[in-house]
Amino acid sequence: MSTSIIAMQMAILLAVGFVGIIGLSSLLLGFFNRYVDKAKLDFLKPIEKNSFGFILNWNAAREPMIVDYLKLNLFNPNGTPTRLEIYKSFKGFAEPTPCEISLGSEFLTFLAAKGFEKSLVEIELGSSKEGINFKFDYSGQSFKKLWQSTSKSVADYLKMSVTVQSNIPYDVPVKSFISEPQNNVVESVNADLVIAVNPAFQALFSGGGGTSGGAAGAGAALVNFAVSKVWIEPGCIVCNACEDIYPEVFDVQADTCIVKPNPPLTDGLKIQEAAEGCPVEVIKFTKINA
Repeated sequence: MSTSIIAMQMAILLAVGFVGIIGLSSLLLGFFNRYVDKAKLDFLKPIEKNSFGFILNWNAAREPMIVDYLKLNLFNPNGTPTRLEIYKSFKGFAEPTPCEISLGSEFLTFLAAKGFEKSLVEIELGSSKEGINFKFDYSGQSFKKLWQSTSKSVADYLKMSVTVQSNIPYDVPVKSFISEPQNNVVESVNADLVIAVNPAFQALFSGGGGTSGGAAGAGAALVNFAVSKVWIEPGCIVCNACEDIYPEVFDVQADTCIVKPNPPLTDGLKIQEAAEGCPVEVIKFTKINA
């Protein structure tokens, strides 16, 4: 047998196999769409006797549309009336949404049809714009039972549908650079941050106030100093604390903080206060003759 004939046979076998794989994939996809991923209709308890409550669950990503009408068809060949249709349009929704649609007195006539239990009820929900619809068939007995016995209302469904995100643990550093106001000191100096390096609050951090309490020298006045350089390392969270303390030096911008050009560097205590007040400790400075 020649090489060309063998190659042709192999090509035919590969083509047949490829077609077979495509056919099998299509069958599996069709099975999935029809039986696994098919639309489902859940009845919800209506508030009014002439209303129909429901939620239509379908794959909105695969079949995007605005569901904006409901149609109830009654096929009752052995009863009276033998045929009845109720059509109701509404605002519509693009994803599964619990609804209650008022159908008026026609719905009460629909339910009271003679021979209703042995009839066929078809529910059609669809989009008048896209021309897509879903149909669900029930016996009259099943329809009435589902409509009467369901206990979950639209409001109940909405409560159950609220997604509660799980708590994610974060390591939040706890800093003690802020103290609770004491003896109206904060109000008296019109300040928000109570920091040990701020001369206005020395008494609060001296172990009882003044020079009489705490360790030796704790109540002594802090001596101001000048700095040769002040800078901000990466990691600023733009909390505005430094600018509130010393706006002449620090400028908080949209995503970080910068040191202003030619800042005053003679008030080292105030720069130190801003550094102490930084939650992420990115403010650094160098004292003169340190």
